[in-house]
Amino acid sequence: MHLSKRRPFSYGLMRRINFDRGLSSEAAIPWAIENAKHILPSWIVLPIERASMALDFKHGIDYIVNTTDVGKIYIQVKSSELLAEKFRNEKGKYRRFTGIVVVDQKVNTPEEICLRVIRALEPIHEMLLRMRGQVDRSLEIASSESPQ
Repeated sequence: MHLSKRRPFSYGLMRRINFDRGLSSEAAIPWAIENAKHILPSWIVLPIERASMALDFKHGIDYIVNTTDVGKIYIQVKSSELLAEKFRNEKGKYRRFTGIVVVDQKVNTPEEICLRVIRALEPIHEMLLRMRGQVDRSLEIASSESPQ
């Protein structure tokens, strides 16, 4: 390979630093939830599950949150707002049901991280409740119209 086409040494180092930062951000979620579970809404069922490597690689899902009323909601953890915005703009099968939680250097208490998790999941939870309500109403209408 010609020397001008080789990547500089710092390229590999930066990739490693970013990878490590991402792992650190992801590890902060279960730690925070365990240490600040008292502020979580009652519809979140603990413990949260770590997504499989296949789900993470293919759909960008880091954690699966089971709920008491709407099923599963997914979490994608990012270490910066820039990466979160990039993820928001990508299309994917589970994007509507995936909350993006940014865990950066500014956030370091379990309560702060849990609040970010809650803020990321609440709109998805509410959307799923509305969708479920529409399904429930259509089932009620269909059963009331059917001959007895």
